[in-house]
Amino acid sequence: MPRGLDPVSSAFGLASGTALFAVAMGNRAARFTAPLRAAAIVLGVCTLHFMALAGVTLEVLRPDLEAIDGTMLSALIAVTSLGLSCAGLATAVSARRLQLERQRAATDEARRNAAFATALRHMSNGLVMVDAESRISAINERARTILGLDKATAPEGASLRDFLGGIGARQGWGADRLQRLARGHLDRLAAEGNSRTEEELEDGRIVAVTCQRTPDGGFILTFDDLTEYRTAEAEIAHLAFHDPLTGLANRRGFREHMQAVVGHGRHTALLVVDLDRFKPVNDTLGHPVGDALLVAVGERLTRAVGENGSVYRLGGDELAVVLGDVDEPGALAIAASLVSSIGETFDVEGHTISIGCSIGMTWLDAGERPTEGLQRAELALYRAKERGRGRVEVYETGMLEQAQERRQMELDLKHALESEGFELHYQPLFQLSDQRLLGFEALIRWKHPQLGLVSPAEFIPLAEETGMILGIGAWVLDRACHQLRRWPANIHVAINVSAVQMRSPDLVDEVVAALKRHDVAAERLEIELTETAMVEDGDAIAETLRRLRKLGVRIAMDDFGTGYSSLAHMRNFELDRIKIDRSFIDTSDDDIGARAVIRAVTSMAHDLSILTIGEGVETPEQLARLTELGCDVAQGFLLGRPLVQDAANNLVTGQQIEDDAAADRAVLALVRKDAA
Repeated sequence: MPRGLDPVSSAFGLASGTALFAVAMGNRAARFTAPLRAAAIVLGVCTLHFMALAGVTLEVLRPDLEAIDGTMLSALIAVTSLGLSCAGLATAVSARRLQLERQRAATDEARRNAAFATALRHMSNGLVMVDAESRISAINERARTILGLDKATAPEGASLRDFLGGIGARQGWGADRLQRLARGHLDRLAAEGNSRTEEELEDGRIVAVTCQRTPDGGFILTFDDLTEYRTAEAEIAHLAFHDPLTGLANRRGFREHMQAVVGHGRHTALLVVDLDRFKPVNDTLGHPVGDALLVAVGERLTRAVGENGSVYRLGGDELAVVLGDVDEPGALAIAASLVSSIGETFDVEGHTISIGCSIGMTWLDAGERPTEGLQRAELALYRAKERGRGRVEVYETGMLEQAQERRQMELDLKHALESEGFELHYQPLFQLSDQRLLGFEALIRWKHPQLGLVSPAEFIPLAEETGMILGIGAWVLDRACHQLRRWPANIHVAINVSAVQMRSPDLVDEVVAALKRHDVAAERLEIELTETAMVEDGDAIAETLRRLRKLGVRIAMDDFGTGYSSLAHMRNFELDRIKIDRSFIDTSDDDIGARAVIRAVTSMAHDLSILTIGEGVETPEQLARLTELGCDVAQGFLLGRPLVQDAANNLVTGQQIEDDAAADRAVLALVRKDAA
């Protein structure tokens, strides 16, 4: 038991421990002193106990018991103190770690809350979170903006019913609509999965509402303002079916309407309208004026049609009109009014413009495809253009078959050009003064596999329209020069050249190449073209003819006398020959006018050193009349039909023999005269 207590040691230990405890407890705010605080507490405990025990003297009451060794006791106490210190230090470290984790968790939560708040503020769609008790737990400003609410009418914590009531009050909805809206939302909440609906507000805006359930029994409502999207979608749909320039329905809209009309089997007329003289407007006044003119045309057609039908722009200057529930007289009357309306002048951007239109019309049959009716109307339009424009033509049975035949002929013609399916026939030309063969006119024939030989009158117009005349003309030029090389130098060949060929910048080069390729003198080649070809683009034609004559090629005008300015052509164009049209030759002897024309033409031609040729001579009387009137050369069935190559060769050979015999007779006569 303690025998005595040293007051000084006890007081010093008590004071030291108290001081160290005060230091430890007074630095709790410092985040980096936790280990120091723990060390101060442990040191305070040790100091208090060790100092206090140092001043205690123990007395042994039972001598028979062995006394405790002081060293061992000190070691035991030291180990115990050390254990307490380690435990205290571990406790302090754990507490610090726990505190740091709590701080980190709080920071993360604050960061997540801040991010969530930022996301709510900056979401493009509105969001409302509703808990399991149907109260709003979160709402962003975008939702209030879309729905036209404020914080007072849509606060957090408000019930869903009050929230919907605020929307209804803002939109001016009645109780019935508000009740239907609430019931609809509740029904969607009761259903499994997610739901989406669209609501049209009173101001015309369209809002999409999506409801998504949450695991805690609540749900999330998202609101998207689809007004701009739906408007853009409607504009795109409008552009897909309407022409952006005129505002009229386009070809796609036309097909849609046609399918609907034909499907109902209504008695419907289809008119295809093509503007006449529109291209010169674009060429001379520019495309902006042309576009403005198209707009004015569309407006005028729409007014003229009125409620009887619809107007469409199919493309370029081609438009269509669909008339429903009309009979034929009514449709033709409307079509005539359209031609009259477009024929009136337009005032466009300060320009007075006069155009016209041609119309092809057909009737639509129930169950047919829109393209079939359009094809028939376009065929009728083609006929209207052929017959002078500014008129209405109605499709007639057989037009489609003719068009198909024309298309097939075009394909066959292309194949013939690629496979050289043509041949030349040669019609002889004779000098009237002595019946001597001067040359031939090369006439092309088409060796069609099914139709046999086809006259150029049947396929040349098609070749000119399709541009294939350029390839055909080059072939004729080459074959004619090839044949000329086999004939005597006094024989020439005339080939016909169309206006399309004359406008080609390559014609002169092709002639030069063919003459050089076959080693033929240019004077033996003659180019024939009609007065019509000369009238079209006269300056350019005159320049081409000048270049050809400079080469030595002879120029002849075919069908002379049928044009309105034949005499002027004799003066303005450098011609070597003119062919008097058969209409002046195939007349009776009593036709004084025809005789006078032939006499005048031959007289003027001789004064201009131009050779005259009478074509289409079929009777001896016609031949005698031409000879009497001073014509130089003639051709026709009376003198010789067009010959195949071998027959033409035989004719040239026979003529050569006759010329040689005549020369021999002339020499023999001179010899006999000298001998006498």
